[in-house]
Amino acid sequence: MLDISQEMGAYFILTLLFCYLVKILFTSRYPSVYCTKNEDISHIIRGCESFALPYEPTFWCCLGRPMTLFSTVLREYFAQEFPYKRESLPGADGGTVTIDWAADDSLTADSGTPIVITLSGITNGSQAPYVVDIVRQFRANNWAAAAYVYRGMGDTSLKTPVSYYASYTSDLSQIVHHIRAKYPKSPIAVVGISMGGMITFNTMVRCEAVAREVCAAVVISMPWNPFVSCEQLYQGIDYWIFNRAIAVHLKEFAYRHWDTLHKLGLVAAEIDEVTRIKEFDRAVVIKMAGYQSVEEYYTDAGPAFHVASVKAPTLAINANDDSFSYPAGIPTEEELSRLKSPLAILRYNFGGHVGFATNLTASDFFISKVAYDFAQQARFHRYSS
Repeated sequence: MLDISQEMGAYFILTLLFCYLVKILFTSRYPSVYCTKNEDISHIIRGCESFALPYEPTFWCCLGRPMTLFSTVLREYFAQEFPYKRESLPGADGGTVTIDWAADDSLTADSGTPIVITLSGITNGSQAPYVVDIVRQFRANNWAAAAYVYRGMGDTSLKTPVSYYASYTSDLSQIVHHIRAKYPKSPIAVVGISMGGMITFNTMVRCEAVAREVCAAVVISMPWNPFVSCEQLYQGIDYWIFNRAIAVHLKEFAYRHWDTLHKLGLVAAEIDEVTRIKEFDRAVVIKMAGYQSVEEYYTDAGPAFHVASVKAPTLAINANDDSFSYPAGIPTEEELSRLKSPLAILRYNFGGHVGFATNLTASDFFISKVAYDFAQQARFHRYSS
């Protein structure tokens, strides 16, 4: 016979399984989409057939946290190195701006081949499986791809004490202008994921000359409000499986480039004690970016505070079960309905953070097709108008 503790444990597990099945069976797979009162963005999203498709998550990890965790692990397990061709540009500050290209000989100054620029998440680079999936999707449809590699990430060096952060727009701006000068007839789209989405969004807000050159921007699993994101990530299991893991990666980055970063006046003891993302931002990022406080940085970098100032057609894709971009921080349909900036938000009930897997091994990336669809429709709208 089972004792009382075993009975309660079995009851608890059965209750969880019941709730899991109810959520799977009765939560819509279809996304909701809403936008501002902008005619261009309204026209573009009407042409996006992928917005009408259901997202069928990998059944055994369909909820947010399992999707985020297992898709990350399994993508890395099945990943194969992608054969990019590297281009290095001299930065205005003496640093190096790095682009990993996926293109063929058909890309020339006069070809008009469309180009997508990709930006990865906070601890990844151009070889991140979800970035490669996006690159493959666009390449399969005759786009060239240029993956922006953050300073100091992967095998790149850090020559100056500036790497990357959510409001850092200089390197992406330089890349866009470089591509426009080199390929003057090519449409340009930008796809940013997570932190890369914040950099992309802030560039479309702050840099009008860059936004004019971009026919479409797509931001995927972007944290909208850093204050809300931090509050969620510091609770319960999210603190241990997400926040702590990222904090460890960020500390390793600082230690790896200490010879350069110490010039900012960093205190090693403060970095040693970092256990939260916000603590790293306080110890390192605000000194790198010149902010007086983390609160000033989060207010300046938080996309939710700048939705009225977007200057290029932008699509934000989020999942309602994303611990990094909690629904409470995402602008509502009512908020957007009062604005005229070219912004649309596509929200799925499932997907987690940069999850959106559908296959049995949770290693594909459904959203790549959606990002391509929006970029292609925006391209048609821009160059056929």
